[in-house]
Amino acid sequence: TISALKDQLFSVQDQYRNFISNLESKYPEYYNLKFNQEIVTVEEVQQKLKEDQLLLSYFLADESIFIFRISKTRMNVEQVLLEDDLRKMIIGLKNAIQFKITKLFDTYSRELRSLLIPEFHSSVNEVIIVPGGVLGTLPFEALKKDKFLLEEVAIGYDYSATLFTSRKKQVDFQDPKIMLVAPVEFKENETLKSSLPATKEEVKEI
Repeated sequence: TISALKDQLFSVQDQYRNFISNLESKYPEYYNLKFNQEIVTVEEVQQKLKEDQLLLSYFLADESIFIFRISKTRMNVEQVLLEDDLRKMIIGLKNAIQFKITKLFDTYSRELRSLLIPEFHSSVNEVIIVPGGVLGTLPFEALKKDKFLLEEVAIGYDYSATLFTSRKKQVDFQDPKIMLVAPVEFKENETLKSSLPATKEEVKEI
């Protein structure tokens, strides 16, 4: 009957509320990541940033990109108009990498660098990228001006400024461990990826 279904629904909803309450008390960090919808302020992000870090967060609109640029002491927003299809440019760059098309890679790498990476001070040693939409598939390290972006600064990624802020808590690893796999080899692969023979020696050095 309808009355019985209502009672059953109420019981399930009550169990769910108790479950969420239990998560909040026993596993507060997981609860915050999963259920807390609060968005951090710019000031909170800046408190977590180091002096030599720059956070770039991207929002994609229909015909433009908004780039939020946050450093330890400054914040500004830049609107960049899209004259070309951004998705096609990113696919073009990835295809150029995969199939080793040097000229095409150079073109898209420079165009995307000019479009997406604002000028930053020489004191910046690390850039944290918070991509949006299709930008989540873009290897920002490969963007090029005079040098590749990865040659200029360290690159980090995060899903949102809120997650970046929550993850900046210091963790004391009592027994630090790492798993390293080498050598990296691609034999007769369809994607034409190159092997990395030096990885074995690099792992030994670590």
